[in-house]
Amino acid sequence: MASITKYQKYLVECASIINVQYAYYVRRKQMLAVLVIFLMKIRQKKGKVKKKRLWINSLIRKRNEYGFYHALFPICDFKTIRMSAAT
Repeated sequence: MASITKYQKYLVECASIINVQYAYYVRRKQMLAVLVIFLMKIRQKKGKVKKKRLWINSLIRKRNEYGFYHALFPICDFKTIRMSAAT
């Protein structure tokens, strides 16, 4: 009978050790999951910044065709202006 109580005590000790180790394992997994969720939240906050859209007037878009510099500068040939001013 004494050996049965010793065996039962041994089983209870082993069960408590296993429970402590399992609790540590579960707690570690929970902490890891919380860390992953936290990092995902930080990434989501950084990604929420939208690229700003600007409205551009159609004249500005077509400045290569209708702009003062692009439309008139090719007409003005500075070589001929300089030559006529020099002579």
